[in-house]
Amino acid sequence: MKMIKISPKRRYRCSSFGRRSALTLVEVLAAVVIVGGSVTSLLVAQSNSIHRAASSKRQLTAQHLAKELIATWSLEEASLEVAARGSVPDQEHWAWRRTVEEIDVSQGVSAQQVSLVMIYAPTDRRKKPWSRTFYWLDDESRTR
Repeated sequence: MKMIKISPKRRYRCSSFGRRSALTLVEVLAAVVIVGGSVTSLLVAQSNSIHRAASSKRQLTAQHLAKELIATWSLEEASLEVAARGSVPDQEHWAWRRTVEEIDVSQGVSAQQVSLVMIYAPTDRRKKPWSRTFYWLDDESRTR
């Protein structure tokens, strides 16, 4: 039988301790930074998406309310020559402001440019007020 010499360094080595399988502190920190950055970017994207959805909803509401006001003024045949303001009926946080400006369309012909500003003013002080302006020309052209 042949004797195998085992060196002192190899004597205590076992096959399961051949190479370290644990992560170093630098690797753990790098992984935490990558995961933290990913989670942060996802939360920012979600927040932006929520803000865009809310802004889109306010925009659609403003358009709908503006159409209703214009239709009401058309049916009442109210004079649009006067600037006015008021609150929107049945809408707690919405108000409107109308301004009228005389503009020259061509020589001797003028028209009224009416602007309607829809204002959303929430009671919650953390939310900022929001407004959207709609323009149109009054149908009745005037000659000088």
